[in-house]
Amino acid sequence: MANLDRAIGFYAGALSFVPSDDAKSPEIALRLGQEIIELVQHAGRRVPRDSRSNDRWFQHLAIAVSDIDRAYAVVRREAATPVSAGP
Repeated sequence: MANLDRAIGFYAGALSFVPSDDAKSPEIALRLGQEIIELVQHAGRRVPRDSRSNDRWFQHLAIAVSDIDRAYAVVRREAATPVSAGP
């Protein structure tokens, strides 16, 4: 549960998501505007160190922002690990 708690803290702190009651499963649902994400604890393999954002297996979430440099600085302060060299 520690990783799930950490993920909840990141999405809430760095990305301004708020808790939602709209989960379709017993997992955690978070809302940003009209969008909802569900966070699920996964015990599989770790992400390979040489991963790239255009790898076919890679799943991502895109959030439109008005200032990408500011947004990138905020998520880096929240200890996000980038999968590419920068925005």
